[in-house]
Formats: sequence, structure tokens, C-alpha cells
Amino acid sequence: MGIRGHLWPSRKLAARVGPERRRRKPATEGAAVYLALRWPHYRNRLPEGTQHLMSIWPSIVAVLGTLAGALTAGLLQHRSARSARAEERADSHRQDQLGAVTDFAAALDAHRSAMFHRERLALAEAGTEHQLEAQTRSHDTRAAITAPHIRLQVLVPGLASPAQQAADATYALRKAIDRTELDARRHAAKEASVAFIAAAATLLSPDNR
Repeated sequence: MGIRGHLWPSRKLAARVGPERRRRKPATEGAAVYLALRWPHYRNRLPEGTQHLMSIWPSIVAVLGTLAGALTAGLLQHRSARSARAEERADSHRQDQLGAVTDFAAALDAHRSAMFHRERLALAEAGTEHQLEAQTRSHDTRAAITAPHIRLQVLVPGLASPAQQAADATYALRKAIDRTELDARRHAAKEASVAFIAAAATLLSPDNR
């Protein structure tokens, strides 16, 4: 038979196998197209429950998307409302602090004026009636400092030291030995009050919030 006779079946086999392989390749690549074209036929052969589920699936997806959007919007709204409430509380607290500073400074000013008038009358040896009236006024203004002072210490503890210094300087107007000393103590009391207000302005500045 010879060498060519032995090779001939192999050639026939290669010729037969080659086309088959070439025919299977287009079928594999076109599977997606084939299934897409035949899908309506296969879908009709599915169980009725499965067909119903697949028909309502787009609606389910739409509902889930709507719920997710509503949940996200609700969370954002809740966070915004919580931030707004926190900012409102901070502003309210700052207003209370400013009110405490103002009330304490006004009480100090009133008592300083009352003390100066009282000591000036005493040094001038004015009538007893006028001195008693001035003493009553100074006692009232002194008592009026207590509540604002306590409120200030609670709301703005950082101002406790300058507030106490301003109060002590005001109380020091009592029992001055002469007018010169009385004027000097009055000036020192005013300077202490100015220092207290300056410290409050720095502490409660919007930049320090």
C-alpha cells in the first residue's frame, strides 16, 4: 500500500473532522441570538406561576427603587433636621449666656453708682435721712447682684474669675477714707467691669463657637 496509502485515511479523517469543528463554532457563537429569538416560545412553556412572576418583576423593581429613594430622602431630611435643631440649641444657649453677662454687668453698674453716692454723702457728712436712704439703695443694689452672678457662673463658668474681680472692686468702694480714695476706687471698679466685658466679648465671640 505504501506510505501514501497509510496517510490517506488520516487525510479523510482530517477533512471530515475539520468541517464539523467549523460548523460547531458558529452554533456556539450564535447561541445568544438563537435563545433571544426562541425566548417567546420557551417563555410560553414555563409554569404559569413563573410566567406571572416574570411579568410583574419590572413592577417589583420599580417599587423597590421608589422605596429606596424615599428612604434615602427621609434619612437626609432627618439628618438636616437634627443639624438644624443642634444649631438652634447652640444659638439659644449663646443668647442665654449673653443675657447673663448683660444682667451681671448692669447689676454691677447700678451697685457701683449706689455705693459711690452713699460714700460721698458719708464723707460730706450729709443729713442722716439722706444717708439712710442711700444705704437702703446700696443694700438693694447689692442684693440684686446675687442672682445674676450665680446665673453667670452656671452659664459661663469661663468668666467666673473676671466676674468676681469686678464684683470685689465694686464692693471695695465701701469705707473710703477721703474723696480722693473714693474716686480712685470708683475708677478701679469701672476698669474691672470693662475688663470683665472684654473677657466676655472674647469668650462669646462667634469665632469661638
